[in-house]
Amino acid sequence: MTKKSNFAALVVAVGAALMCAPAAHADPSRTGRDPFSGDKLYGDVLFYSSLGEHRTATVTDYATESWLAIRLKALGFKVELLPFSTNQFYPTETSVTIDSKARIQAFPVWWPTTTKSGGQTGKLTTDLTNVSGKIYLYDNPSGTVTQTVQNTIKSAAANGATGVIVVLTAAATPSQEFFGQNAQQLISYAPGTDPGAGDQTPWTIPVVTVGRVDRPALQNAIDKALDVKIRSEGFTKAGAVSNVVIGTLDRGPADKTLLVSTPSSGWFEDSGERGTGVAVWLALAEWAAKETSGVKWVFMSSSGHELNFRGTNAYLKSSLIPKQEDVYLWTHLGADLITYDYTQNADGTLTRTNQPVKQSIKYNTSNPLVLEALNDSFLPTNPQAQALNITGLQNAIGGDLTYAKFHGYSELLYFAGGNPTFHTHQDTPETSSPQLLEPMARLIKSTLQQIISGL
Repeated sequence: MTKKSNFAALVVAVGAALMCAPAAHADPSRTGRDPFSGDKLYGDVLFYSSLGEHRTATVTDYATESWLAIRLKALGFKVELLPFSTNQFYPTETSVTIDSKARIQAFPVWWPTTTKSGGQTGKLTTDLTNVSGKIYLYDNPSGTVTQTVQNTIKSAAANGATGVIVVLTAAATPSQEFFGQNAQQLISYAPGTDPGAGDQTPWTIPVVTVGRVDRPALQNAIDKALDVKIRSEGFTKAGAVSNVVIGTLDRGPADKTLLVSTPSSGWFEDSGERGTGVAVWLALAEWAAKETSGVKWVFMSSSGHELNFRGTNAYLKSSLIPKQEDVYLWTHLGADLITYDYTQNADGTLTRTNQPVKQSIKYNTSNPLVLEALNDSFLPTNPQAQALNITGLQNAIGGDLTYAKFHGYSELLYFAGGNPTFHTHQDTPETSSPQLLEPMARLIKSTLQQIISGL
């Protein structure tokens, strides 16, 4: 696709977002409501979720970044879009069928290669040493495509397997549904080495994943030597384009820059994983625009998270990111910002509880002002933090901030929780609520407010 047609597609997406968004979602200045109201926050989760499956460089991805850009623009931010490219696979049919009868839902494992049209059939085996001409069934304990996962799939292919069916074990996810595995096929795993944008070489054979709920049926197919057909159909687009959304408010000197980021993409609806962070990000942007001064704000939202953080990597290597020495604090609203816990039933299904998932707040800083603000807000001695199941502070980071730290950004604050429905179709708006979102958002806001007051 040419640059001109990319721009045209983005214009169409912006128009679609404007047409389908209620005024409250397009222009917060019209509502007059407290941005940290639980109902308002949850409304943004609902809207984010309603846009569809949030994979990078899709219509939903374009509508999402357009919505976020529109919201920032309405608040007075200078908004820029940083385009980045990625190969992307667009599935059209993914399934596993046993004995020409029982059809099982499946999902590709990135980076996919397709089956022939209509699929391919073979016997199933768990024996990696005797897999020639067969389909390998891989019980995988990792929710990401780690080096071990890559090596196992490559070994199956080298030993003559015609395809791989991946089932995630309980060690990877409590959910029995099929799970989107992040495509972390890195250029290098050596400590201290730039992880880069990752390798996008497709598998040499088709690789799909199914839910653990279907593992017994697959074992039965092995035991009875039944035929199994896998279908992984779709197309790959080289150089598909997405964008990082960057909003700037020049309210203070460059060396008092507060950067607030959140990912905007994921595998499916991602209500808890992404929607909660996006909602709080928007509330903080409204608060920053209306009630703060003396600092420079940068709000960044990145697509490409599930494809080895491609948007964040593009931002880190661009001319649009503030200098390392100017970023007083980088606050990242990562996965599952605040969600409910679930119990696992005897049959393996999940039931939501009324308690939030237990989590600690992570950081990488020695700044006493930041640490004091964190302690005041998030130690369990604060009843609000205790009610949110916050267990304390941890000197650690993860996700996109791993890359920020590699590039020399040293003042980092990382909010990310857990979510038993993570990366599945079960991650719907009910994984969070107004009652969880409001106190969490207010605690983050009070932390930043205290830091600003001390500058």
